[in-house]
Amino acid sequence: SWRVMSLWTVLYAVASAAMCAPFLPLGQLTRMADWGDARLISWTLAWHARWPIAGGWPLDAPFFAPEPAALAYSEPMIALGLLAAPVTWLAGPHVAFNLLRLAIPVANALALALLVWHYLRDARAAIVAGFALAFAYSQLASAYLGVVHLALVAGMLLTARALDRWWHGHRPTALAVAVAVACGQALVSWYSAVIALIVIAVQLGWLAAGSSWSR
Repeated sequence: SWRVMSLWTVLYAVASAAMCAPFLPLGQLTRMADWGDARLISWTLAWHARWPIAGGWPLDAPFFAPEPAALAYSEPMIALGLLAAPVTWLAGPHVAFNLLRLAIPVANALALALLVWHYLRDARAAIVAGFALAFAYSQLASAYLGVVHLALVAGMLLTARALDRWWHGHRPTALAVAVAVACGQALVSWYSAVIALIVIAVQLGWLAAGSSWSR
């Protein structure tokens, strides 16, 4: 239910703020880390907040001018940039970037919790699984380094849940959700696009094998 989802969201959000507090206090969201990845990602978020208003193409970021589609040679982060665009407009790219660092563990935790609940119908297992993924060392390291495009895996998990619902329930809406979420995940980074395709292929193969075994 939405009430349970809201409670889980608050739980994971409090945990994310606490776990990230040593390197990202809530009172210092305007600060920007000095390393290159953080500055490049912040700049990319600013670009994706600009081009829909100014006109242009999302990959035509002007950092290898006059070459077109320069962003294709880096991580495009189109989905992240558009998602964060309202915050970027209101508070700037540094705040948007830092809020993504805090929000992505929450999104990953919720997505895995939903997937575990879908299969097990066990709330405790779902909550623990969300914590285990979102606050594992690799995820916290990604939050610390600011590589938000590599940390976000929620789309893959939600795609897996939607595909399972479509396969077993023959629901066209579930298939539409799976396609939409998978495309959104692919538009986060080229890495996630490749991994998402592999995950989808493996899951569909597993579902098909399971159906043949049950006959």
